[in-house]
Parts: sequence; C-alpha cells; structure tokens
Amino acid sequence: MNEVGFIRDGYAPPANSPEEFRRLGYRVIDMMADYYRSLDTRPVLPSQTAAETQALFRSDRLARRGEPAENLLDDWEGRVLPNLTSIGSPRQFTYVTGSGTMIGALAEALAASVNTNACAWKLGPAATEIERLTVRWLAELLGYQADCGGIFVSGATMANFSAILTALRNVAEYDSTADGLQSEARDGRFLLYMSDHEGHCSVTRVADMLNLGRNAVRLVPSRSDFSLDCTALRRMLDEDIARGDRPFCVVAQIGSVNVGCIDPLTELADLCAEYGLWLHGDSACGAAGAMLPELQGALPGHRKTRLSDLRPAQVAGCAV
Repeated sequence: MNEVGFIRDGYAPPANSPEEFRRLGYRVIDMMADYYRSLDTRPVLPSQTAAETQALFRSDRLARRGEPAENLLDDWEGRVLPNLTSIGSPRQFTYVTGSGTMIGALAEALAASVNTNACAWKLGPAATEIERLTVRWLAELLGYQADCGGIFVSGATMANFSAILTALRNVAEYDSTADGLQSEARDGRFLLYMSDHEGHCSVTRVADMLNLGRNAVRLVPSRSDFSLDCTALRRMLDEDIARGDRPFCVVAQIGSVNVGCIDPLTELADLCAEYGLWLHGDSACGAAGAMLPELQGALPGHRKTRLSDLRPAQVAGCAV
C-alpha cells in the first residue's frame, strides 16, 4: 500500500521507513558497542565544569522544523555521552546504581518499539504475566513463598511509598481510603519509625507525600553497629502512645545504602507484633545478599534465620 493509501485509511506512516530505521539502528548499535568496549578506560566523571556543560546546550532554540536523525546521533556522541558519568565503569563506586548491560539495552529497545501500556491486563497481557513471573522468581530467590504478591515501581521512593501507604491503610482503625487523614475517627498523629543513622531519606519524602508531615518520622537511636536500638524504640513507642499518638509502621533496614547495615529483624518483628504495628523491610542493598546462599543465615538480625522463617505477619512489606 502506498503512502496515499495509508493516509486514506486513517493510518499515518512512521517517520522513518524500515530501511532508514535499520540504517540508523546499525549506527546506534555500533555506538553502544564502542561505549562498552571503552568502559575500562573512559573517565568516570566528565571533565567539563557545570558552566561549560550548560553552555553546550544553552544556545539550542526550539526547532520550528524537524532535522535529520543523524544530527541527534551526532549530538549524542559529541555533547551527551562525554558529559555523563560512566556508571558501568569498574572505577565507579558511588551510590548503588547498576550499570546498563548489553542485553538490557537490547531489551529496552524492544520494549520501546511497542511502548506497551500495561496499566490494565487487556492492554498488555504478556507484560502483565512477565511481571507476575519475575516477581515470583524474585520471591523464590529471596526465600519468600512463591505465591506472595508484589509490583515493580520506578525506584526506592515509590517502593517505600507503596509499602508505607499500605501500612497506614492496614493499621488505621477507620477507612483511610475514603476519609484520609481528615476522619473524625482519627485519634492523635500517625507516626512511623526508622533508625537515626541508616534510615533512608526516601521515608521522609514519603511522609511528606502522604501529608503525614516530615515530623511524623521518628528517628530511633542506633547502636554502635548503626543498627536500630530496639530498647530505645520500645521506650519511644510507649511515650508516643501515652501522649495519644498512633504509631503504625517501623521501617527496618535490610542492607542500608551507607554501610550495608541490617536491623535486628527478628526482634523488630516480635516488637511490632506486640504493639500491632506494620513492619516494612527496606532492602535497598540486602535483597541482593538474600539471594546468596552463603548470606541467607546472616540477614535477619544476624541470626541463623532465613527471611522466610519470619512469620508472614511479621514482615508485612518489603521493598526490594
């Protein structure tokens, strides 16, 4: 069918022909392969200053007409890639960001080509089932029951947001879905707890996003190994309850970002069960460790216990 036929039938042709797409794609693959080949020797950080980097892009004006795709690839090589941190470099140690893998890059390209909207099963049946399957695989690797539930989200903040919102909905004595924080049945402030040293900043952001207020996050003193002090937590819970507030969640670190700290999970689980609190495990770095047979006995509070040995009611949420 010619171009006129496409338009007459209500279908606009793609911007590039399949042949043009293939030609551009070969160049992109070559650029990516050259990048992977040079990772060992590339600078980890760009040499440009912030002002110099801004100057590279400041002169660009909003285009009134399209331009050849080759120009964009030239910009990638000349302006973008040289001014990115080489995350995959063996000499890059900051944060916990994983490097982009070769097969991952190809998978992203395939996913982008169909741009599936997976907000409902009917829109992306295969995508939905792949998510269910990989969640089940992760559960198996971590020692959870294979029929446990879970979803993939964009990162740490949204993972903790989903878990802490679930905790609030579970513990509140009224229907917080309908009434939120405005219900007359609410008695005192909702409070959540994490260690003062290793608790992640995303938890504070979540309290802000849920309109609990950042002061709703109670920082519990840490022990000498940076793990949460359960004795101090018990004391704070008693004081807050006596004041009329409503503790609802404890966020435990399972391999913290800074030092890989593991909070005493078994003790925290018992304490949360005693006080009727939701225990959420923030396994920023610990999830990967939980997959290793040699570390499975060390994770829950450094005791000879696997995560799966904790009662289901004890570990009610876990962000991987």
